[in-house]
Amino acid sequence: MKFFTQICLITVVLSSLLFNACQIPDSGRRLISRTANGLAIAGFDTVAYHTIDAAAQGKPEYEYVWGGAKWLFLSAENRDRFAAAPETYAPEYGGFCSWSISENNLMEADPNAWKLIGGKLYLIQSEGVKEIWEKSQAALIEKGDKNWQTNNKR
Repeated sequence: MKFFTQICLITVVLSSLLFNACQIPDSGRRLISRTANGLAIAGFDTVAYHTIDAAAQGKPEYEYVWGGAKWLFLSAENRDRFAAAPETYAPEYGGFCSWSISENNLMEADPNAWKLIGGKLYLIQSEGVKEIWEKSQAALIEKGDKNWQTNNKR
């Protein structure tokens, strides 16, 4: 029984350490929505939303690593724009669903459900959720900003 208690204690301590390590981003990592192979926002070109007003899949030959994630772009020009000002082009809330962040949850977004507001890119879980989000978007953005800042101190 003593052995079992020690194993449980070690498991709790290690779990706590791993959890805390995941909560404190190092200088190069950010909380960013990424696929299992590390692609930010499912490989969509975050600059394209701003320049061609469309969701577009990026190309592997135009990859850039920022915030611990791989970002793909349609062109070298878009990649270079992002590299020069990633905070300008990266989606709000790390590319997670803007509505879920306003509800203090963390859910994946659909890169095809999006909106630019004041030069900022907001990704949403789905087109249906986007319609609901748009009805109160100013208040939900305010809540989302507060929740994101509170839960993701850098």
